[in-house]
Amino acid sequence: MERKLNILIISILIITFYSCGSASHYVTKNSNRWAEFELRPSQIKYDGKIFYYSKLNDDTLFGISYDNKVNDDSYFYYNKMMLDFNWYKNSEGNWSGKSGDYFGNARRLKNGHLYVNPVRKVALYFEPKDGKFTAFKVTFK
Repeated sequence: MERKLNILIISILIITFYSCGSASHYVTKNSNRWAEFELRPSQIKYDGKIFYYSKLNDDTLFGISYDNKVNDDSYFYYNKMMLDFNWYKNSEGNWSGKSGDYFGNARRLKNGHLYVNPVRKVALYFEPKDGKFTAFKVTFK
């Protein structure tokens, strides 16, 4: 009986720590998740050259640059990200966050942040002033 109780307690702890967010925000080159980076608007460049370098959790180096084709698809990537963040379109056509379900609450976007998806090789930046977004190309070193 004591062994079963220990297994139950350990299982609950593992599930609790896994769902707290630390594991869900661990992003590698092969993750279809969105890594979050704080970025000032003055750092953004639209000349096609890499303007920002950083590393993922597995130390994979990546660069961000502007690309017209990628930005043309910005709403496609925005919709994908919102669904990945546990949001859905309600009957009025607005985004509503899921809460209290098995997967937890909807992740909120932060203005002035860059969200990088390594599998899609795309990043979305949200302006601090008005929340408008631009899509950028992600390149790995």
